[in-house]
Amino acid sequence: VGVLGAALSSAASLSTRADLSTRYSLAVAQTLLKAPAGVATAILGLLILNSGFVPGMSGLGSQPAILVWAMVFGYGQQIVTRFVDQRADTLLTAASPLTPSGRGTRTA
Repeated sequence: VGVLGAALSSAASLSTRADLSTRYSLAVAQTLLKAPAGVATAILGLLILNSGFVPGMSGLGSQPAILVWAMVFGYGQQIVTRFVDQRADTLLTAASPLTPSGRGTRTA
């Protein structure tokens, strides 16, 4: 279920991504990173909720509650992988031939 949450977040991330004029793409690598990150955050989040570490959060009494929380934590991996997304965007912008800094452009 954490993978499903990660897939939803990946789809949302891909739909808002700006197209750059470069032949390189890191979207596949970023999406492949989000699936295991979604599983890890779902498992870690469920373990934290079940341990009683968070006061007042003892909502893991039923299977639907567990599935909902796993989906929420799987989607929450976006917080964890945001740094990777920002770094990938920075690298792709630097590799673009139309960068404002002038790097990568041809001069006549």
